[in-house]
Amino acid sequence: MKKRNLLTVCNERRSVNQQKLNYAEEFLLFRGKIQEELYSDKTFLTLIDKEKELVQERDKLLNE
Repeated sequence: MKKRNLLTVCNERRSVNQQKLNYAEEFLLFRGKIQEELYSDKTFLTLIDKEKELVQERDKLLNE
């Protein structure tokens, strides 16, 4: 059971990380925005927060 949960959390984190990278690429390249604007963008910050939550959850599972 623990391994399945850990695997699920890791897969979710990988997905969120890919979403974050894709969003950043689209934001910077296709919208012509700058890095400072990216780091103040609500969607990007939400993805960062979600990734941080998943890292904490992963660490908790590893330390059980």
